[in-house]
Amino acid sequence: EQPPPADTFVSVRLGEARKQTRFVGARKFRFPDSSVKQSQCEIEAYKRLGAVSFFLSSCLQGHIDVDVPCDLPSFPVLSLRISSRGSGPASYKEVDAQRWDAAQ
Repeated sequence: EQPPPADTFVSVRLGEARKQTRFVGARKFRFPDSSVKQSQCEIEAYKRLGAVSFFLSSCLQGHIDVDVPCDLPSFPVLSLRISSRGSGPASYKEVDAQRWDAAQ
């Protein structure tokens, strides 16, 4: 059995729940009971083409152009335009509180 290429990722979807991680020989995925009861499971394998890091604060009031260097000779760069309105909630706790208040 041949090992997968470096930077291989696997995505497992069961119902509405999805888990994604770097591929290793053995890994356990835990899903909610409601997802396990559904019959369809989807597994996808991905290979990382490239990666780039930047501060999102640099585009809070407009947009920035980001080039992701890729490891493919036929596809050396992936160009993206990143924008943000900057008007979203300050934290996940605030999002959860808004959802809770809406449910009341």
